Amino acid sequence: MAERIARALALLICALILAAPGQAQKAATARPGPANSIATSYGRGWECAFGYVNWELACRKVVLPANAFLNASGDDWSCERGYRKAELRCLKVAIPENANPTNDVYSKGWACFRGFAERGARCERIVLPANAYLTNQSLSPGWECNRGYVASGDGCRALSVPKNGYLDREGKSWACEFGYRRTANLCEAVAVPVHGYLKASGFEWACDRGFARAEKQEACVELVVPANAHLETFGERWECNRGYERKGNACAPK
Repeated sequence: MAERIARALALLICALILAAPGQAQKAATARPGPANSIATSYGRGWECAFGYVNWELACRKVVLPANAFLNASGDDWSCERGYRKAELRCLKVAIPENANPTNDVYSKGWACFRGFAERGARCERIVLPANAYLTNQSLSPGWECNRGYVASGDGCRALSVPKNGYLDREGKSWACEFGYRRTANLCEAVAVPVHGYLKASGFEWACDRGFARAEKQEACVELVVPANAHLETFGERWECNRGYERKGNACAPK
């Protein structure tokens, strides 16, 4: 046993000796990074230090214009609040009255205060109509109607909900109670025929098991199941037993 261990250790030492020259040569030929670079966190290659950007395999210092700051990665810059990026400069944003500066790159660099709406380069006070409330949107009109009302021109008109109807979740439209269907501006009762039932939707009906909807009629007719046949899973039609095939309205042996 001791002899086996000694032999294994000898083989391991030989392998390390043989690998050492190759590793030394690889380390000797590894190219160092350029000035102002650091080794990557995973130990292979290099990356530019914070405040520098990789430019044609060199680390060039990021030049900050007035009213700018380095971004979180340190390889680019952004403008201070109240300024907008324009090529290599930060231009001051002209902020109108009743507005505050923003850093949103997709905006004009400013947004109107709550209660004011953006109209061109100005922020105008919102005239709130009856039965409405202010929104957080600075774009016109800046308000929405209360539940049960809909926008109409510059105001809000009440929704006319018919009998057996109710306001939907949003409160901007209405739906019919269970057992009624919407027809124009009314809720009409669903006429369920004999041997029929209301479906889960509440505005459609289906026939009981063993009955089928009569073509071009609002009625349920009983299915005539021939010999050697049975109702299918949903009970809306029949099919032949195993070993038989359909021949017209009968089941014949195959």
